[in-house]
Amino acid sequence: MRNKKVKESLKLAVANSVPNVLDNILKKCEEKKGFKSKMIKVTNEEKKRKFITPKLIGCVCGFIILLSFIGIIGLNQYNKAFKVETVIEFDVNPSIELKINDKEEIIEAKALNDDAKKVLEDMDLEKVDLDVAINAIIGSMMKNGYLSIDQNSILVSVKNSDNKESERLQKEIMNEINELLKASSIDGSILTQGYDDDKEIEKLSDDYNISVGKAKLISNVLSSKITNSKGELYNFDALAGLSITELNLLLNDKNTDVTSVDSTGKASDSGYIDRDKAMEIALDDASVNKNNIRELEIEFDADDGILLYEVEFKYNNKEYEYDIDAKTGEILYKKNDYDDDYLSNKEVNNSDNNNSNNNNSSSSYIGKEKAKSIALNDASVNENNIRELEIELDDERNVVYYEVEFKAGNKEYKYEINAKNGNIIDREIEIDD
Repeated sequence: MRNKKVKESLKLAVANSVPNVLDNILKKCEEKKGFKSKMIKVTNEEKKRKFITPKLIGCVCGFIILLSFIGIIGLNQYNKAFKVETVIEFDVNPSIELKINDKEEIIEAKALNDDAKKVLEDMDLEKVDLDVAINAIIGSMMKNGYLSIDQNSILVSVKNSDNKESERLQKEIMNEINELLKASSIDGSILTQGYDDDKEIEKLSDDYNISVGKAKLISNVLSSKITNSKGELYNFDALAGLSITELNLLLNDKNTDVTSVDSTGKASDSGYIDRDKAMEIALDDASVNKNNIRELEIEFDADDGILLYEVEFKYNNKEYEYDIDAKTGEILYKKNDYDDDYLSNKEVNNSDNNNSNNNNSSSSYIGKEKAKSIALNDASVNENNIRELEIELDDERNVVYYEVEFKAGNKEYKYEINAKNGNIIDREIEIDD
């Protein structure tokens, strides 16, 4: 606040605390001077002696002391009114920050993103009681569709140096929001947490353009060591773009409790497709009947801020993999490769048939071991001296081949070997950096 405003506030505080004090003091000072109505001629020296009297000095000193005392009272009142005691953040997708004093009055209401600006539009919450502000904010979120039956989760983050006070506020705000949502027939899911100043969390908040509270929640989620559908630990990139409802759904699906986060209610999944629908979308795209597939796996997952289903299954000699947007049903990624296990079993069966019928089957493949042997012989490398061996079956331009990769010494080898006749289609040998 500017100095002028500070002075005006102090002046107002003084005026409110001790009205008309200046007039009263001056009046008493006049009386103590002993002035008479009659004019008396005196010299300049006498004027000075008469004017500067002990009584007058005492009067002025008393006046200064009183003003100082009043100033201290006014300054204390000002500090109480404008000192930030607690910071509260509300996150749905809109993110809003409230700064409040020790009387739980709003000092500042700040929109942290564009959606929050829409929520706070035309609101003047300064000096408003916290419970009134919560009513206004939650009401506006519901009115603008950010809180609804489909999107029913909200995160409340409270920063206060007193842990007990922080916990009290978390509990009271949770109960108040819950009542507001119930009054609108919404079964809410409310997450609450306390947080402190943390430079690392604040940097993540800035880097990903999210609130400090949401950055803190994601950091706690990552600390719980939950993994994606591939068994890999999640990173911040994967989760930062999710809404609070989506984060809540992911945690529920992974059956994960996050340290230092309390919650009530259950996240709504009514705005998202279910596992059966995700499977149907994948099978329709692959033109495959459900009754003919094997090893079906469907997992809830998140990647680059998108909630999705990963659908995997095998059909005939191929394995299929799909990533499907859990909200829209859009196919985000798809891949199909030859199924090594299926082909290996087929090779065994063909070998048995060849032995019994004494003829060669044109559909049989040489197998991974034979492909590896061909590559090692060509490279003049002993199997005991190789590392990082990888063998995959692939096809290109209707030619099925084994891709064999390995390292030996200071070199890296890559071979493509025809899966039917064992001919080397391509080889690459490079210095291993």
